[in-house]
Amino acid sequence: WDYGGQEVFYMLHHLFLTKYGIHMLTFSMKSLLDSKTRVTTIEYIHFWLNSKKLHAGEAPIILVGTHLDACQSNEEQNEVNKILKKECHAKRFLVYYG
Repeated sequence: WDYGGQEVFYMLHHLFLTKYGIHMLTFSMKSLLDSKTRVTTIEYIHFWLNSKKLHAGEAPIILVGTHLDACQSNEEQNEVNKILKKECHAKRFLVYYG
């Protein structure tokens, strides 16, 4: 299922986030790298990871970074990985990198 992430849909999360699914969370790598939008992007990722954990327990989740074309170099891609690793481990989310 694909459903909106707006607050008006929050009450429906428990219907779709189950332990029997594989979940995908998309986020903008461009926003994560931008110092003006980084905090909001991290809060967004934390919200959805917490919501998935609450409603779906240990069901697998795949994080997908969009806007790869906005990452000018491998260093920026490494910075995205570094931020995710730090933020996810700080909140006790297990993240595998490939």
